[in-house]
Formats: sequence, C-alpha cells, structure tokens
Amino acid sequence: MFSQQYKSFLNLLHIFREHSMIKFLLSFFLLFLGLNAYSQIDYIGSGRCITLDGINDYVQVGNYKNINFPLTISAWIYLDPSAIGANPILVSNDDNVTYHGFWFVISPTALECEFGDGTGGNNAAYRQGKIASVSNVLGRWIHVCAVMPSISPSDMALYINGVNIGGNASGGSGLPMASSNTNDKGKIGYLLSNNGNVTYHFKGSIDEVRLYNRALSQTEVQQTMCKKLVGNETGLVGYWNFNETSGTTAIDNSSAKQNGTFVGNVQRGFSGAAIGDDSKNQYTSNWAGNTLSFQDGNDKINVSNIQGNPEGIQIYEVKNLPSQTGGLDTSQVSRPYFGIYTASLDVDNTFNATYTYQGTNSCNMFTRSDNSIAAWTSSANPVTNVLQRTELIKTNGVSPKVDLGANQTLCATTTASTAISTGLDNNQFSFHWNTGQTTSSITVNQSGEYWVEVTNACGSAKDSVKILFDEAPPPTFSLGESNVSCKFDTVLLRPFLNLSNYQFVWQDNSTNSFFKATTFGKYWVTVKNSCGESSDTIAFLEMKKPLGLVPNVITPNDGNNLNQFFKIDNSLTGDVTFRVINRWGREVYKSSAYNNDWDGGDLDSGIYYFVISGDCVEEYKSWLSIIR
Repeated sequence: MFSQQYKSFLNLLHIFREHSMIKFLLSFFLLFLGLNAYSQIDYIGSGRCITLDGINDYVQVGNYKNINFPLTISAWIYLDPSAIGANPILVSNDDNVTYHGFWFVISPTALECEFGDGTGGNNAAYRQGKIASVSNVLGRWIHVCAVMPSISPSDMALYINGVNIGGNASGGSGLPMASSNTNDKGKIGYLLSNNGNVTYHFKGSIDEVRLYNRALSQTEVQQTMCKKLVGNETGLVGYWNFNETSGTTAIDNSSAKQNGTFVGNVQRGFSGAAIGDDSKNQYTSNWAGNTLSFQDGNDKINVSNIQGNPEGIQIYEVKNLPSQTGGLDTSQVSRPYFGIYTASLDVDNTFNATYTYQGTNSCNMFTRSDNSIAAWTSSANPVTNVLQRTELIKTNGVSPKVDLGANQTLCATTTASTAISTGLDNNQFSFHWNTGQTTSSITVNQSGEYWVEVTNACGSAKDSVKILFDEAPPPTFSLGESNVSCKFDTVLLRPFLNLSNYQFVWQDNSTNSFFKATTFGKYWVTVKNSCGESSDTIAFLEMKKPLGLVPNVITPNDGNNLNQFFKIDNSLTGDVTFRVINRWGREVYKSSAYNNDWDGGDLDSGIYYFVISGDCVEEYKSWLSIIR
C-alpha cells in the first residue's frame, strides 16, 4: 500500500508541473479520497468478517497464474446450520470448466482440497487431492487448513482446529497442477461445477483467508491459527482478513496485493473467529490434571479442570479494548482481553478460567462467547464449566468506594422526603442498607441516621449520613410598632422568647438574639435557618415641636397686663425648662416645667440672658429685657 501511495504522490508532482493550481488541488483531493477508501479498519481481535448467502455472493480476487506446490490454504469459517452440499472456501482458478488450479471446499460431512491438471473436466481422471470425513462443523466457528507439500495426495494434510483429520486420496490424475490460465480469477466462496452448468456458493461467514506458497507444519498451523498476521510472513501470497468496515473491496494484506471485489450482496459483520494479537496453545491426548496458562506482564489467564478431553486448547490475547463494548463501562475495565478456544473436533468440552492481575484474582470480570457478540456479561472470577469457548476482560480491580454526602437538615412538611444515593451501578455492586433495602439508592421521609454497605468481588465499603426533618422556616414576627416621641427610653428588641436554632443578623451585622436600642433611629433584623428567613423593621423617631414666637421683652407692673408674663406656645408648657441668667452669669430663675407664669419676679429692670430647653424642642437662647 505504501509503494502505491508513493507512486501516486510522484504522479501528483507531475500534475503540479503541467497543470494549474486548481487542477492540482482537485487531483490531490481525488487521491485523498482514494487513499482513504479503506481507512476504516477494525483491527481489534478478529475484527470483521464477510457473510455469504449461499446463492450468488462471493469475492473475486486476483489472478494466481503459475501458482504451484508447495501450498497452504487456511481460513476461519462459520458454516450456516442450514448449509448443504459443497461450500467453497478458496478457489485459485475458476473461470473454465476444465479442471485447473486448486479448490478448497467443505460440506457438512467432508473437507477436501483438490487440484486440476488442465487436461479435462467432469471426470476424476483430471483431478486429484484429499478428502476427509467431518462432523460438528455446522453452526460454529472453526479453523480449516489444507497443506499440499507436493503433487502426491499422500503428502497432503487436512486440519480442523489444528487437528490433522486424516482422509483419503481423491481423483485419479497423476499430472502436475495446471495454473497458467491468464484469464482466470481466484474466488472466495464460489466454485464452478465441472460441467459448467452448476455453481456452488458458500453459506455462512468467512474470515482470515490465508494462502502460502510453502507448506506449513502442523506446529505452525497450531501456532498461527489464533494469531493475526503482519502480512510479510515468509511465503504469504494472499491474506484477506475482511477487517474493512465498509465498501466492496477486500484488501489483500500480503505482498501480492490481490485485492478482492465483492460480487452479489456480500455482508460485513463482526467476526467470531478466535483471533488475537498473540496466542498460546497446547495439544494433548490426556488433559487429566493438566492446565494451560498465558501471561503478559501482570495479566495472566489460567485454564483448568478441562473436561471432555479436547484435542487442544488455544488462548489468545487482544491488546486493546474490544470493538463492541455493550454491557461495559469502559472506564471500569482495562485492556488486554483474552479468549479461550477449545481446538476440538467435538462440541462437548468444558473448562474453568481464572484471570489474575499481579498475582491476585481480578475482582470481577465480564465475559462473552466471541467477538460477534455485542454485549458482555458480568461474571465471577473464576468462570466455571465454560462450554467450548469464552472471551474475558477484567475490571480495574478497585475496591468499592461509597460517599453518601454531608449530613442534611431538611424543612419539615407533610410530604417531605429525600433520596440518598450511592451513585454506583446496580450491575456491578450489591447493596445493604440499614433499612433492609438492596438498591443503589433509597428514599426516606423520617429523621435518622442511614448507612449502606457496598460490596463487590474486591471487598466492601460502608458510609452513613444523618437526615433531620424537624426544621421549619422561622415564623413571622414583629419588633413592635414604630413611634414618635420627645424622649427616648432604652428598648430591648427580642424577636423570639424561645429560640430554635435560628441565626440573627441585625442592622449593624451583630448576631445576638436580642438588640438594645438606646437612641432614636431605625432598627431591623433578619432571622433565618436552613429552611428560610423572616425579617422586620421598627423606627423610633424623635419629635421636635416648634417654639413659635418667643418674647424678648416683658413689662410687668405697667398696669395693662399685656406683657406682664414671659409666654411661649401654650402647647409646650410643662414640657420645657426655662432659665434666666443675669449679666454676671448667675442663674436668677429656673423652672423645669415652665407654664408661662414668670413675670420677672423681683428682678430689676434690665437685660437678661435666657435659655429654653426640653425633650421636644431644640434648645433656644436669647436676650430678654425687663421694663418696669
């Protein structure tokens, strides 16, 4: 792919030299679209696969002119439970009724790989190969492989799940394989019948089709069947993993670059093949007391209690989080994840699997059968009596933490209630409240202390909170009636005689439950608690009466009685103090409640100083003449 992109880049440079900038940008854009046509790749685990309908779907790949022995063909397949007859997997040359090239085919009862000599068709004399009886191949993902080291059928080997299934020679030709037809195209999922009138189509799903121009040993088959390839492996001349998420092209990831083209209504989907970034296997005839482990750093899978005596066990590791994460909180699980596959010919094998991290059992796990399953299911660790296969991913292994929050004081009403929540997922934890409830959150309507214990596979945690419902907003109150007066007497302002955990804020920001008012002015207070507040204001206003006309002369004993007395406004009489002072500063008269009844007394005629004062008037000073 890189070399193709590099050539395209050089072509663009040539366009730039000979065309306008607009044409260059257009060409660059078109190239960008081409280079990104296959940019959406699901590279995680087995990724994607193709599904064929058994009627007219297949994938046409490139020309395999002159391909010859030795050869190895392998694939992961899911043969639909309703599939019948021949279901072709990979065919190298298939546009001519004359037998030539090779064909790799499975049916519900047989696995075969044959080749043609190019001298004729519709007769066993023109072909030869090997065929083996099979069972238990419908409705499950299996790995199939054919190894053809030479022309001799006796050298050929057929494998299912890494197990050599034997078989017998088929056909009668003794001639080499003919594969020089330049017009032929290889096909995945399609086979032309030997009389040219009937075609066979694969019904089911296919993944990880691989073609080598060398013969893999049985050990190599077992070591590579559950492990994805890089594409540069020795002898690899065809590698279609179908991991593109869209489009009608199947990229050949080998150096041959024989990309395939979809024909018919080929569907893409998530693959259930047992494929990982790395794998480990063990094949034995006796599993009694045997186990198999796979460790990568701190992560380790141990398979034990293997029942049913499968031919082999494969453990594969995927170093990323899965593509399908249904049922998972991706913040609570961590990569890698592992798969366990019983590499068997039968379907009744079970095993236990334990996931450890840093030598300790992971607190919890999630499992699914394979990558084609969208949702994971929470599972205890270890998982026991697993039938045939499973995939496992661990939780992060953190003990539960629970915080019910701060104590709460709530306003009491006839319908008051509040929710107390752990904020944790019901699916991952179990809960025990002192109320007997077992849910993640509860609703309460009575004062008290509430606690919960949260448990998962890692341990448990406990927390409590106090809820108080006996609080109510402060009632309305009054500091009293505002008033106007001439004289101020100290007043003690107290909103409530019986306190109930209220907070007070007075006009001067003091916070006592009472306030001593000592002067005229405006006073207010706000009384509050957690449920609300009430306020009131009172004003004490000072009254000042006007003096009106104040005499500056009196004429006692003049006989007409007009100015005999010193008189002020009658409304002030009794409320003021009247003082008279002579020129030498001596007080010669004083009345603390003057009643307009002073006529100079025995004072001589002359000029005197006087002062009028009182609570209800402004102090007044002036001169007074007494004339006799």
